[in-house]
Amino acid sequence: MQTLQISDEAASNLSQLAQREHVSSTELIELLIKKHSEELRRHSGQLSDFAGILAGSPSFTESPLDIQKAMRNEWD
Repeated sequence: MQTLQISDEAASNLSQLAQREHVSSTELIELLIKKHSEELRRHSGQLSDFAGILAGSPSFTESPLDIQKAMRNEWD
């Protein structure tokens, strides 16, 4: 268990939202954290997340001209 300190305004908003949703403040916070985590997971996979993954790829370590010639020669 952890104790959080929030502003009086945030506490008031939390209380109002919890009453509107018919849940406790604790349940509402847990639900919001869960939804936020799911949203973050949905948005992961952005291009910046893949930085460095292709560093060992032949496309970046070999001669681009040699790779192109090899691809063209596949049909010979």
